[in-house]
Amino acid sequence: MYRRKLEIALSSVQAESGSQDGALDALHETLHRKAEEILKRLEAVQARYDAESGHGNNAAGQARWEAQIAAWLRDPIVAP
Repeated sequence: MYRRKLEIALSSVQAESGSQDGALDALHETLHRKAEEILKRLEAVQARYDAESGHGNNAAGQARWEAQIAAWLRDPIVAP
């Protein structure tokens, strides 16, 4: 899900500069910043999952997460 979220976010990245090297540097910086933002969100969601599902050992918590993840897989944009 977060791979798809990352693909969507990175597909629209643009960078401009007065030179090709400048544009490449700006693009590199922008890509890394966006990727880092999304990966930090993934880490936060993983921590929340672990707490709420007891690392998958709490059946009720696990079921809630499975339903939430299914919704996010249908529409990755709505995932946190």
